[in-house]
Amino acid sequence: VEALTGWAAADFIAGRIGFDRLIHPEDAERAWEEVSCAVAAGRPYQLEYRLVARSGALVWVSETGRGMAGTGEAVEWLDGVILDISESKARNAEFSGVLCALDRAQAVAEFDLQGRLLSANANFLSLMGYTLDEVAGQHHS
Repeated sequence: VEALTGWAAADFIAGRIGFDRLIHPEDAERAWEEVSCAVAAGRPYQLEYRLVARSGALVWVSETGRGMAGTGEAVEWLDGVILDISESKARNAEFSGVLCALDRAQAVAEFDLQGRLLSANANFLSLMGYTLDEVAGQHHS
């Protein structure tokens, strides 16, 4: 937990800090709703969200868990795993950026096996002098 958050396990155990206080404000409500619904339904949950580490750094995490009952039937704690997926998120963002840049830089068109135009980017349409509505679904050889 310390490598992930910058807080020692003892701080969590003593109640000086909790994961609920570390979840990024933009993700907190969604995370709470997803976990609460899963726990209420008695099913496991899986979600991704951002934590704000003690240093202020944003850490993307994937959490999988489920509510656990104590001596009675009521859920008393969550049992699960939280993994740092920051590197994976960064790679995905970089890849998306590259795809977006390619789409802006090149004329791109997608055809089906019969030669009908399925989609085209703005550069292709501009180069050809058409709008997508004029050529969509038409046969081109």
